[in-house]
Amino acid sequence: MPELSSRSQHEKAIIGALLLQFEDIRARRQPWPTVEANLAGALRPLLVDVFGDAAENLAASRNAEIDQKRLDDRAGTYGEKQAAVIAKLIVDNTVETVAGGESTDNVLGISRAEQIAASETTRAITAGEAVIVAILLATMDIELVPIWHTEADGRVCPICKPLHGKGEAVYRRVAPGPPAHPNCRCWLDYEVKA
Repeated sequence: MPELSSRSQHEKAIIGALLLQFEDIRARRQPWPTVEANLAGALRPLLVDVFGDAAENLAASRNAEIDQKRLDDRAGTYGEKQAAVIAKLIVDNTVETVAGGESTDNVLGISRAEQIAASETTRAITAGEAVIVAILLATMDIELVPIWHTEADGRVCPICKPLHGKGEAVYRRVAPGPPAHPNCRCWLDYEVKA
C-alpha cells in the first residue's frame, strides 16, 4: 500500500496551526502554561485526523470492517496524549533556547513548523496503522508484517536509507517505526504473513 495520499494536506494543516501559535508566542501574549495548552489544543484535532485517516486507509486496503466508535476513541486518546507531548517539547525547547540568548523569531519559524509537521504526521500515520494491524490480527486472524519504506529520493537520510525494504527485525534496531528522526518522511507497507 502506498504512503497516505492525504499526507501533504495533513502536514500543511499542522504547519498552519503551528505558525499561528508561533506568532502568539513571539508576541508573548500568554504565559508559558497557557501557550502550552493552546498549542496542544490546536494540534489535537489535527493529529486525530491523521491517525484516523491512516487507520481507515489501511483498513480499506485490507477490506477490514472496523468499529468506528472504537477507532474514534483510539484516535482521540492518541491526539490528546501526543498533542500534549509536542506542546510541552515546543515550550521547553523555546524557553531553553531563548534563555540561551536566541530570539523567539529565530526559534519559531517556518522550518521548525515544517519539521514538526513532517515528524508528527509520520508518527500519527504509524500509530493509526498499528491499531488496524492489531485489530486485523485479533478479529480476522490476519497478521500483517510491516516493511519500512523511504521516499527513495535524494533527500533520504543515511539513517533511513539502509532501512528501505527491511522488516521489523532490522528497523527496530534503529527505531520502533517511522519516524526514525525529526523530519522523517518514511512509512510502512504491510505484507500478509504466510
